[in-house]
Amino acid sequence: MQLRLFKVFLFLLSGIFYSQSKQQPMKDCICYTNADSTLSKPYYNPAHSLVIKSKKPKVFSLSGGRVSKIIKDNNLYTIIIQSNNLFYIYSNLAFIPKKIKMDKYIRKNKWLGNGSLLKNNYSIELQIYNKTNILSDIKKYVKCTEAPQSR
Repeated sequence: MQLRLFKVFLFLLSGIFYSQSKQQPMKDCICYTNADSTLSKPYYNPAHSLVIKSKKPKVFSLSGGRVSKIIKDNNLYTIIIQSNNLFYIYSNLAFIPKKIKMDKYIRKNKWLGNGSLLKNNYSIELQIYNKTNILSDIKKYVKCTEAPQSR
């Protein structure tokens, strides 16, 4: 009985560490902080936006949560996923699957769509808010290779 409880404890503990580990929103991605942008949207603060680029188009959820908003602006989408007090904003998606719907729960590592193609790379922009405060330390949630300063 004690061995069984110990195994359950280890399983739960490993799940906690796995759920809090950094994730890649795109496979083999590079990232840099967006210092400036011409975009002007109420939910978008370019100074704390992480630009993520990859040769592969698929974008994956960093956290499980509820899809609180889907925004279409011209031909690009933005998906906002709420996970407890955190809001993950994935911008510049060129495509999202029909399965992604408002108020639907999304699992961690779930395919959210494809990044937009620009100069032989697919890219998205990511922001994370804690309630209404944007997080400036977004890289602690994201696993990506830091891009060199020149873009």
